[in-house]
Amino acid sequence: VLRYLARTENRWIVFLQGHGERHISGKANFDWGVFGNKLTQNGYKVQNIDLKTNPFIPDNTAALVIASPQTKLNNKEIAIIDKYIADGGNAFILAEPNEYEGINPLVQPLGVEFYSGTVRDPNAEVLYKIQDNTFAVTPKYPEHPITNKLNNVSIFPKAAAIKTPEVVGDYTVTKIIETLPQSWTVPQNVKITSLSQLKNLKVSGPLTLGVALSKKGQKSNNEQRIFIAGDGDFLSNQFIGNGSNLPLGFGIIGWLTNDDDFVTIPPRTIADKELNLTVYTAAIFELGFKIIAPIILLLCGVIIHIYRKVRK
Repeated sequence: VLRYLARTENRWIVFLQGHGERHISGKANFDWGVFGNKLTQNGYKVQNIDLKTNPFIPDNTAALVIASPQTKLNNKEIAIIDKYIADGGNAFILAEPNEYEGINPLVQPLGVEFYSGTVRDPNAEVLYKIQDNTFAVTPKYPEHPITNKLNNVSIFPKAAAIKTPEVVGDYTVTKIIETLPQSWTVPQNVKITSLSQLKNLKVSGPLTLGVALSKKGQKSNNEQRIFIAGDGDFLSNQFIGNGSNLPLGFGIIGWLTNDDDFVTIPPRTIADKELNLTVYTAAIFELGFKIIAPIILLLCGVIIHIYRKVRK
């Protein structure tokens, strides 16, 4: 409530729609409905926009979110977004592995490109017992307003690594999300036939999954801020409750909207909704529920039946 009341100005977060993006009020695992509710509860205003039917971005937009479009944006839409960014607008742009052609025209002028393929991270299994090496983990963060209060691992399912430039015009470039050195990625749809081929194609970690760009605004005292990420699943309904995913999402939005004073206030975390079991534990549960429990119930029934016959 205090966070909600403390925001005396409206912070409109505008979400692009019309290309298969994640929906801010959707309930599917892919969507961002839980994150949208949390934003609203903390004083933000959220709004969807389809540039095909409303060919402009409102002047009071605090941040434009382009959450993993699955189809290309047309030239007119790209021109509208380019103008918004050129005029100093803040943006949160997310892609998925091998699904970034739609946003390439937006990020390439910023010097950002994506590696082909999905990031592989053996630390997910070794350190955190996640039985899938396409889940990348980030246990360490740089000193930055986005990450100041993060003290837990963040988890990124099926992420794309970012080729991050050192300098982009007047922008300050900061790598915010990085994997551990043991992670790696190889180009998509390439058949690896030898260790030497793998060595030549492999890009080893640490790999960048999220980068922040900022520069002094031309029309105000506020900075222009842009955040680009190679994964949108970490804020999806399915995965937002894992580790520091939710606080990281709030940190990014708070930084983009120049709410630096609020970035350090962590949102209430979401209780785990999933039960992660090892193979052996799962086998014990399956054995107990499918075999042992039915046998016990059957024996109880037989004993009760015999007992009643004896009493007669």
